[in-house]
Amino acid sequence: MQVNVLFWGVLTDVAQTKSIAVQNIQEVGALKQQLLQQYPKLAAYTHHIAVNQEIVHDDDFVLKDGDEVALLPPYAGG
Repeated sequence: MQVNVLFWGVLTDVAQTKSIAVQNIQEVGALKQQLLQQYPKLAAYTHHIAVNQEIVHDDDFVLKDGDEVALLPPYAGG
């Protein structure tokens, strides 16, 4: 199983990439832990997680093969 993780805004600077593929992750909480291990500086930034363009708040949210997971920093606009 593979999910595609997209980094947006300042988080692209933290990860030094716009996207990565992550293998064998089944829940959002496990993905968060893996990303924090891989990119410890993420802990300093508030961000939301969207799966297939829908914000999710539950760490138990089950991911499926091919899901697109986006890390979204706070934004402002007008």
